[in-house]
Amino acid sequence: MVERLGDGPLFCQQSHWQAVYRILVDKGYCRDSDFDGFDTFIRRVMPEEVNKPYKKDSVKQISQTDFVRPFDEWAFDMQTSKTRRPFDRMVTIARRFREILEENEL
Repeated sequence: MVERLGDGPLFCQQSHWQAVYRILVDKGYCRDSDFDGFDTFIRRVMPEEVNKPYKKDSVKQISQTDFVRPFDEWAFDMQTSKTRRPFDRMVTIARRFREILEENEL
């Protein structure tokens, strides 16, 4: 949550919780489309201070995006992802979160 991208925080929008969700699903910590289970998990382990507080509704919107697929299948598509920068940021967040889990052997 404290990682930076340029002059600002890397994790800075509600939708960025979708990257956390996707990685936790891919690693088997949560089940796909089980937003209530994800909600319970996050509320149990979430740090007290985050750049953008978690809201279940922001994660549920993942079903309307390309980020609903497993992380290794994410690909930029101009027809569904209007601009490259938000897509690249989401990829960076997901990749970094996965690295953090792996560094901690989780």
